[in-house]
Amino acid sequence: MIETKRGFTFIEVVVAIFIFALGIMGIVKMQSEAIHANSYSMQLTDAVNIAQDHVEKLRGLSFNHDSMSTGVHSTSTVIHRGVPFNLSWSVVNPGTFRPSREVLVSVRWQEKGTNHQISLEVLWDQLN
Repeated sequence: MIETKRGFTFIEVVVAIFIFALGIMGIVKMQSEAIHANSYSMQLTDAVNIAQDHVEKLRGLSFNHDSMSTGVHSTSTVIHRGVPFNLSWSVVNPGTFRPSREVLVSVRWQEKGTNHQISLEVLWDQLN
């Protein structure tokens, strides 16, 4: 009885390596996108926290403070975790019977060439 030795051909090995490489490239791309999404969500959380902190700061001011006057206000850039966030707010007197203010706090930042912005709108009156 004659035994024949059989193995993989060169073509089979090349195709197997190609399929394996495609799978690895897909995993690497998926990991890269996950890191990017995680970075963006962290920046978004930081922006919301900066806006909320500023809302609380404004709530601590007297109703007639200059920062609560009607118009557009801005502060210097806030740098958090190496990312510059631009904070601004506008105050509107909605003209109701009770003295009140409508405040819109906006935070803008840029991430990899893309501009982002979040805004918080708060309405409170002098009696609160």
